[in-house]
Amino acid sequence: MNAPRWRRRSAAQGRSAQAEDRRVLQLTQENDRLRRKLAQANAIIDVQKKLCTLLGLTTDDTPSESC
Repeated sequence: MNAPRWRRRSAAQGRSAQAEDRRVLQLTQENDRLRRKLAQANAIIDVQKKLCTLLGLTTDDTPSESC
């Protein structure tokens, strides 16, 4: 005997919600990873600027140019 239409629809919506929850979790984890990577890159840039200052080299705050 076939399940009622409302039950099939409810089950499909449940699967859709689970897939959406997994995707949100994946995106949240990726966002966290990228935030850590950005923080690391900013720390490296700060160290490079301080090194340039210690060496007496001029710095430009544009990211495309180095010491």
